[in-house]
Amino acid sequence: MKKSKQMIQIMQEKRKYFLFKVADILEKNNIEFFLSFGTLLGVIREQDFIKWDNDIDIGFRKNYFSDNPTLWRKVIKELDEAHIIPNVVWFNHASTSILYKYEVGMDIYNSIPQYYTDTISMDMYCHIKRGNRYFVDLQGLQYYFAEKFIDTLEEITFLGRKFNIPKNPEEYLTYMYGKNWKIPKANRKGTKNKIKRPEIKEIRYKHIMPYYGEENNG
Repeated sequence: MKKSKQMIQIMQEKRKYFLFKVADILEKNNIEFFLSFGTLLGVIREQDFIKWDNDIDIGFRKNYFSDNPTLWRKVIKELDEAHIIPNVVWFNHASTSILYKYEVGMDIYNSIPQYYTDTISMDMYCHIKRGNRYFVDLQGLQYYFAEKFIDTLEEITFLGRKFNIPKNPEEYLTYMYGKNWKIPKANRKGTKNKIKRPEIKEIRYKHIMPYYGEENNG
């Protein structure tokens, strides 16, 4: 279903609610996080969420999922109470989601509104330091980042609230998305955007669900 301008505006508002609510819960539990990946791209390039990107990305510098499962169970409980659904937790990556509804018209027979329901997800990635660099598991691949991006975080105001972001965000985005990251995909006709990210390898996720107390490999 093609999203109308009104639907996109509703989705943007829901994204803001989602991000701010998660930020409230993480900050309450003294969990440091930063904006990353596509969310950071929107923050720097558009000062907003990217309209066609249906998720939010944040990062941690500690592995709260496996290192402190008691704390993470508490966070999951508070997210659940805020109607934020815990989807799955891997060894150093978690996914949550929130539903939003958009009124698409009236049921002419029963005179009641009809709704289109969609999902906005949030991916949470732990950046684990090894030597002088960090690695993160992302969609079946393992990416390495120079410590200069993650060791020291910068603060930025986004949608009226302060958030941490990686230091040197433009260099970080060039590393992730190539030199043409400032040009939205829809406007890249005729441009070359070959991305070379060193030291990427395929990995298998270790699947854990600390909020259920279950663990398995696969």
